[in-house]
Amino acid sequence: MKKNAWLTILFAFILNLNETMAQQKISFPAKDGIEVTADLYFLASDKPYVILLHQARYSRGEYIEIAPKIVNLGYNCIAVDLRSGNEVNGVVNETAKRAKERACPRTTPMPYPTLRRLLHTLKGKPIYPLCSGVVHTQHRLL
Repeated sequence: MKKNAWLTILFAFILNLNETMAQQKISFPAKDGIEVTADLYFLASDKPYVILLHQARYSRGEYIEIAPKIVNLGYNCIAVDLRSGNEVNGVVNETAKRAKERACPRTTPMPYPTLRRLLHTLKGKPIYPLCSGVVHTQHRLL
């Protein structure tokens, strides 16, 4: 009887797994040459992308729990380390660390200039930005 109960639980668990996701750390150059670090939560090339932008003093680690849930809803996710921030959920903000080492500006009115190359790479694919904190709506993504 115990064996059947475990098989039932295992079967129910397998049914609840919607999609398979691969997570990997990636990087890309910003317009001024700073290497930007991000976590790519990849589901499939035909799925739209949600770009996850953390709040001040944080890192891409802010999305370590929510990104897999968004992937299970059918989206790819890219959690980006912006130029300002520290560590959250054990993930150091590598982009902010590099910007500080190079004495580059660590704050911008909006994070979008840092993301231009990423957005160019994803051109033609549906993109949905998700930001925590305050967002100024007068700026355009592209």
